[in-house]
Amino acid sequence: GTIDLPTINEQNKISNLLDRLDLYITLHQRKLNNLKLKKKALLQKLFPKNEERYPELRFPGFTDAWEQRKLIYIFNDFIVPMRDKPKVFSGTTPWTRIEDIEGRYINTSLSGQFVSDETIKSMNLKVIPKGSLIVSASATFGVVAIVNNDLITNQTFIGLVPNKDFDIDFLYSLFEAPTTKGKLLKLSAGSTIFYIARESFENLVLSVPSKEEQIKISKVFKSIDDSITLHQQEPFLCGNSVNGG
Repeated sequence: GTIDLPTINEQNKISNLLDRLDLYITLHQRKLNNLKLKKKALLQKLFPKNEERYPELRFPGFTDAWEQRKLIYIFNDFIVPMRDKPKVFSGTTPWTRIEDIEGRYINTSLSGQFVSDETIKSMNLKVIPKGSLIVSASATFGVVAIVNNDLITNQTFIGLVPNKDFDIDFLYSLFEAPTTKGKLLKLSAGSTIFYIARESFENLVLSVPSKEEQIKISKVFKSIDDSITLHQQEPFLCGNSVNGG
């Protein structure tokens, strides 16, 4: 068979365009990787290691030791979801899974599964309120997200409702820190079903700073996460164009 070809001049223009696009995508991917490496390094430096009370890196003006606190002091409530999956999907409260996490947030059911108030009441389902954290208590330990809307989930997660002395964005990053992830893995090590119970969460001890230092730290990681989210979208959404130079 035959194929249609443009003139050599047009072929060159198309080839040059595709070469520039390939280069742009390569540079874009490199920047994304650098952001992820920067985040990983800061998670190690801005949070104390193991049982230490001081992080390696601090903002000017902050010198106090971090306080070691059980999670039962940091969070007002620990919500363990029901094992049963809703039998009927209709209503407005999203039924969410680990696949519904988008970056640092979980907003809704991306598969369009919602539960009615009647189903919640009849099955005694546990609603995790807006402004909570969800942290994976089984399977993939250490997956964490900020809850942006009231939702229902399964026992992959436990819901943690913070008290007013703690910044939700800081707590999100605290659960992303290597020290915290290591402690969660250690908690699960003795379990034959690879599940962390509510009591283990309540008694987990983590180091935390003042509210002012929490906010300073959370702003750093929120900025990096926002940039990562932007660069994970299509390159053309980053405000550049092929002709943008």
